Amino acid sequence: MSFRKHMENKVRLAKASIAKASALQGRFWGPKAQIIKWLFNTVIKPSLTYGCIVWSLSISKADKNMLQQINRLALRCMAQLRTGTPTMGLEMIFD
Repeated sequence: MSFRKHMENKVRLAKASIAKASALQGRFWGPKAQIIKWLFNTVIKPSLTYGCIVWSLSISKADKNMLQQINRLALRCMAQLRTGTPTMGLEMIFD
């Protein structure tokens, strides 16, 4: 039993939500990084991981990669950084 289709749908919805959140801010205006982080942690991440107890043991490496890409995309929306900023550094900065 594979949850590939479910994961693709959830990732698509999460990317759309992150895109809407990033559209709220500009370089010099919009909500601060803490508000984007709050939005990601309270709205987007729970909707992405709902029911993860069921599908977490059967996801593949490609599915894990999709989840990491969502995390990186959200971290890059929290702050205006270069595109080559390491993901581990972003994770340390934003806890």
